[in-house]
Amino acid sequence: MVIDANGHMLPYASLTVTDDKNLQTTLRGKIENGVLTTQPSDLTLEYAMGGYPSYFHFTSARLRLELNADGTARGMLAGYMRGTDIDNSAVSKQELSEMVGQDCPSFSQAVHRYADGVKDPKTGQCTALSTAFSISAIPAFVIHSEDAKKTVAAVPAH
Repeated sequence: MVIDANGHMLPYASLTVTDDKNLQTTLRGKIENGVLTTQPSDLTLEYAMGGYPSYFHFTSARLRLELNADGTARGMLAGYMRGTDIDNSAVSKQELSEMVGQDCPSFSQAVHRYADGVKDPKTGQCTALSTAFSISAIPAFVIHSEDAKKTVAAVPAH
């Protein structure tokens, strides 16, 4: 994201869709009275934590956005996130957890204790936690990688 000097994302920036098919999800939904509501779907979000990519895997995720006339939107993404994505005691995330002062064993126990969705068929234990993200969106230009390649090819070489 392009950020201004005050740390705010700039509207109307050009964003390229990733080529990674694991991070591409098409949600089905409807817009009624200016509110987009999607049907449940599984999806994966990438985020950077400590300089390397990490992932949030959602099951039965739903998106609800109030769409505004100026192109902005506000709402929520909610669903069940894998406990392994949240549990920072996993080997690859443990160093980061210790840097921010988390007690890894206690945190790991809490993740398992509060898991409330996606039952393991063998054990009957829940493996995911209900999770919600608040979303504020601004207008942007979305460029699909095929279109970006066409644009680059159309630019004359100097």
